Amino acid sequence: PLPSAQIGMVAEIDLSKQWLFQPGLFLSGRGYRWRTPGNRSDTRLYYLTIPATVMFRNKTFYAGAGPYAGIGLMGTQVDRYTSHGG
Repeated sequence: PLPSAQIGMVAEIDLSKQWLFQPGLFLSGRGYRWRTPGNRSDTRLYYLTIPATVMFRNKTFYAGAGPYAGIGLMGTQVDRYTSHGG
């Protein structure tokens, strides 16, 4: 894996005393590094992630679930090859 970052925001919309809706919007970076003898490959991908979570809460319990959409915005791949005596 390659270290990356995520930035975004989530809103809380109360539906009732115990239920709330949390839509969000995030820009997420993802990626990986692959190394073999003579080869190094770095792949970085950037996504717009849109979650839509429904939460339930009371005094002792807090849980949520919901779908999200991930839209690929852009990416880069850099490959480096090294020849050994050829």
